[in-house]
Amino acid sequence: MILNPTNIDRFFASLNTAYNMQYNAVPTFHERFATTYPCTSTTWLTAYLTQIENFRIWKGPRHVRTPAPMTYQVTPLPWELTVEIDTFLLQDDQFAIYGKQAEMLGEKARKVPDQALRDLLEGYGDFAGAAQTSLDEVTHWNSAHPVDFWDAGKGTYCNDFGTAGVSVNGVTVGGTFSTAAYSTVWEEMSTRKDESGEVDGVIADLLMVPPQLHFSAKQITQGQLFAGPAIGGLSGQVGAVDNPYKGSTDLLMNPYLARQPATWYMMQAGGVVKPVAWILHTAPQMVQRSAATDPIVFDRHAMLWGGWLRAVPAWGPPRMSSRSGVV
Repeated sequence: MILNPTNIDRFFASLNTAYNMQYNAVPTFHERFATTYPCTSTTWLTAYLTQIENFRIWKGPRHVRTPAPMTYQVTPLPWELTVEIDTFLLQDDQFAIYGKQAEMLGEKARKVPDQALRDLLEGYGDFAGAAQTSLDEVTHWNSAHPVDFWDAGKGTYCNDFGTAGVSVNGVTVGGTFSTAAYSTVWEEMSTRKDESGEVDGVIADLLMVPPQLHFSAKQITQGQLFAGPAIGGLSGQVGAVDNPYKGSTDLLMNPYLARQPATWYMMQAGGVVKPVAWILHTAPQMVQRSAATDPIVFDRHAMLWGGWLRAVPAWGPPRMSSRSGVV
């Protein structure tokens, strides 16, 4: 290839085409459990209002309540991935190498939100430590979330059930994935109360598992029949019965969760507000450095081509999700 400006532009146009085709072809999973919010500022700030009490019989003077706002903020992070292109190889028509790299770069760009949200859920890498603090100012996965941030007397609730489960009102909830663990987490989430003492209306509608639990989860949520004793500890059943858990939640097998093969998640994810969030400041952008006068081209017979974006994963309301089975 003769490296004149026209041919170089055509070359990068072909890279952008390969990138875009692969970017649009890669399946994603985060839309099922994460809300994407646009951001145009240095930080993304959201107000989190605690609930107010119920209406009361009007006896005597009014009781005036003042809403108690809380805030939660995160800073969009810059991400990049860059490919170096040797102009000598390009002159020798080895451009097919770079076409494949462009496809891989498109795939990697598409996976950023899935992998970043996975790291947030697992407390991994840059999303360990302070990033694990949730909207109520304790770690998102916690056995003692305050029911009312402003009134400790209203108690706590748990959304992290470990491998052995957690005793809630004398019932062992969660633990290593099983029929009993699944049903007890679902039931516990449905009884969580808001600040006024009313049931909050959390109904789990999504079970998310790593690939290692895919078939066990399918048996519980999609199987036609169950052996009687496997259902909530029932006794006296003979033979198989209809599976009452079928369709109780949607099932999402998330391949990015394979790093923690025993951990599973129960979520209320069907609404506009989901259990986690993807804060998107700038969608992936592709940039090239190819001018003959660019130092990298002049000094090293190389060109650069790469992508960048600004975004960050964030937590949603902790009562909308539960984690269990984590080792």
